[in-house]
Amino acid sequence: MRVLLHCPFVLAENTGITRYIKGLLQALAAHSDIEIHCLIPPGWSGLPDPLKPIELPTHSGGGAGHPLGRLLRESAFLRRLHKKQGFALFHSPFGYLPFSLPTPSVLTVPDLRILRWPQSFSPLRGAFLRAIMPRSIRQASHILPMSQFTKREILALVPGVSSEKLTVAYPGVDTFWSTPASPQERSEFRQRLSRDFVLAVGTSEPHKNLPALLEAMEKLPEKKLALVGETFSSGRSQALTLPPNACILGRLTDTELRAAYAEASAYCFPSLYEGFGYPPLEALAQSCPVVAADIPVLREVLGTSASFVDPRDPAGLAAALQAARYDSTPAYTWQAHAETVLAAYRAILSS
Repeated sequence: MRVLLHCPFVLAENTGITRYIKGLLQALAAHSDIEIHCLIPPGWSGLPDPLKPIELPTHSGGGAGHPLGRLLRESAFLRRLHKKQGFALFHSPFGYLPFSLPTPSVLTVPDLRILRWPQSFSPLRGAFLRAIMPRSIRQASHILPMSQFTKREILALVPGVSSEKLTVAYPGVDTFWSTPASPQERSEFRQRLSRDFVLAVGTSEPHKNLPALLEAMEKLPEKKLALVGETFSSGRSQALTLPPNACILGRLTDTELRAAYAEASAYCFPSLYEGFGYPPLEALAQSCPVVAADIPVLREVLGTSASFVDPRDPAGLAAALQAARYDSTPAYTWQAHAETVLAAYRAILSS
């Protein structure tokens, strides 16, 4: 039986959803008992064997940049594809489904930030997601939230969804992050930033709560704050006033970021809302101490491996960053994630 996995965003750089999709593809490729075809952007050659590529059409013309326009075009393409080739199951790994799917579906839900923090999105994308995500959650045959927290959010915010069709599927953390950064990589990074520094990775979206971290760093003039992320401009970003001891490094390659984790005196994750949280897990994999917001999802995902602080207390953040020590790294493997995903596939295909 053929499963169709939707991967239109696999080319986006340094985003959580791209990390997730690429990890999922590698993990599924290790299993050959289910035939998996992947909808990928035209020209992308990174699909691992034995997964089978199906190129999505190149969208052009009016409305191509509108998320609704893209979804309508992909929905029409999927209906034509099903008539020609047929598939038994459709899986969307990013929170929403195409329209009028002709088959059962599995839906991975990273988070419901759109319903809790709509101000983190542009008006256009926010309106689209507010409409499409609850509809998709109700429509899906089975749902894979990335944490127990997100499962509770679905049950609380999307009426009519049964807990029986939800299975928590924690993503894996790639072994790249637990591979020690080489001495040369660390030396090259120290040439950019040699001072004792705190690292933060992400954007300046409101839920990331960076103003609290900036205020905390004003209390730590002996430390540097290194902000990593492409101009901190995703969604409806906040204007940031940086203290003198802060700098923006911009986008780093994964190799550079791994060296940054290895060199940092602490990693700070003061976010007010998440669905899982890749960056602190990547930092811990490099034995970097983590100070995280004391919110339910991070308590769940990071366990005893991080120091937790009220994210709205800059003085508390500063004290925790000063005292941060590495303890342990939680184990999240792609093999375990793939087994959960495949179990959902098999349950639907056998019914």
